Amino acid sequence: DEKTAIAVAQMIAKKWPENIPPPLVTSFSAKALVAAKKENPVLMIGMLFRELPPNWEHIAKGVDAITIHLSKKHISKEIIEAVNQKGYPVFVYTEDDPEKIKQLYGMGVFGIFSNF
Repeated sequence: DEKTAIAVAQMIAKKWPENIPPPLVTSFSAKALVAAKKENPVLMIGMLFRELPPNWEHIAKGVDAITIHLSKKHISKEIIEAVNQKGYPVFVYTEDDPEKIKQLYGMGVFGIFSNF
């Protein structure tokens, strides 16, 4: 929701400490990310996808994303490598099994969201 994104961006502008880098703001909604970035241009943006669409890079550029976030259910080493080669670190959500986390890092992901 664009209104929520704008409210979040405004809150970050007011409350986020100036002496540390801005937070990484993520969403499944490209429109929301564009609205947040317009409201607060210093925000770092991450594009969330359940499954990587064929036009993912166009979407990522359109929202000024610096990271790509993918569901663990729809990833492969090939997908991770392709995204990384385009200059986007890949984050995977949500994995709690330590062995699977090791496997994901071995596949080239940059970070993993977990419930730990």
